[in-house]
Amino acid sequence: MATTQQHAYLADDAYKNRRDDTFDPNRKNYIYMLDGRVYKVLYTYSDSKSGCYGAIYQEVESKQ
Repeated sequence: MATTQQHAYLADDAYKNRRDDTFDPNRKNYIYMLDGRVYKVLYTYSDSKSGCYGAIYQEVESKQ
């Protein structure tokens, strides 16, 4: 289970543009590495007009 600090890092990552080098063709998702854990990005949302950004992550090992 992710810690409060890891949740903060994931929240910060939601505001970043996805880079092509983080795309994993085997998983067909973008990935994010954090403290030795691999998260895949299931969905992203952005609305530049309102400034609302979000992302849904899943830890690969635990599927949480």
